[in-house]
Amino acid sequence: VIAEFDCLSIANTAQADIFSMGITDATGRVGFFAADSKPFGFDGTNITQSASGVTPNIIAKFGVSYGSSLLNVSLNGAAIVSQPFDGAFGNGAVVSVGQTANNTQQLFGHIRRLDYYPTRLANNVLQQMTA
Repeated sequence: VIAEFDCLSIANTAQADIFSMGITDATGRVGFFAADSKPFGFDGTNITQSASGVTPNIIAKFGVSYGSSLLNVSLNGAAIVSQPFDGAFGNGAVVSVGQTANNTQQLFGHIRRLDYYPTRLANNVLQQMTA
């Protein structure tokens, strides 16, 4: 998943979701936490956060890729941050854009572009696409 977005405010919610797959909050998500503004990828078990955060009113490019054992993230072309991957990224029953499947944790901003790739992107490609 590659998302190009801005947020108008990060203080209005504990977490904002840009993209989620699944019936509940406990499945695959891409978003950021208001406390530190760091984008994350979440597979239902593990969270992988970028090393730096987003800035309100500035366009950010964030990417998440997952494979057999790692969940990888990159923000604005920065070095890849990896964590273990539980093997599933949502169940695909519901795809939500700008919020979670249960209509909570909305993004207070704009999504300029959202690309979903059904296969894993190599780390160098993920970095290039978010630069």
